[in-house]
Amino acid sequence: MIVGNIFLDNGDEIAILHSSAALGAATYQKEAGSWRLTQGFVWSGRRTDDGETAQAERDAFLKEERRVAANSRRYARGATLLTRQMGNS
Repeated sequence: MIVGNIFLDNGDEIAILHSSAALGAATYQKEAGSWRLTQGFVWSGRRTDDGETAQAERDAFLKEERRVAANSRRYARGATLLTRQMGNS
């Protein structure tokens, strides 16, 4: 299984973008010299088919998370795909 994590350091906040058999994100906030989990992982994107339900889930994930990724079960030989939509939209 391919597992990918990207860490986004925004100073006093770190976001972890995860892709494996499922997709998720967590956020930590620095407070008084230590890191506190402010958003735990919520897993989604487990579907591997190209049906309407799977595509609707991917579209909802992109809208909510502003990124798209392929889980490791979707492409048996493929590399992990993880992109983030930047900007205000």
